[in-house]
Amino acid sequence: MHVSGRVVTGPDGDRRVLITVRDGGRWREPRSGPSSRGHGMVIMRTCAERFAVEHGPAGTTVELVSRPA
Repeated sequence: MHVSGRVVTGPDGDRRVLITVRDGGRWREPRSGPSSRGHGMVIMRTCAERFAVEHGPAGTTVELVSRPA
């Protein structure tokens, strides 16, 4: 797993934190019904201004951008 973060300044002058997490794991679709996993997407939607998830044969990359500071 590789995690990186940096502060970026947008065109509006507001600063945000950009966090990127990469791993070589296999993507698993969320299960339907009760489960103890699958809460990460809800947490990311709540805490981040935006986020993106890309997954493929090489692994998964998640990129989060914080709300303005």
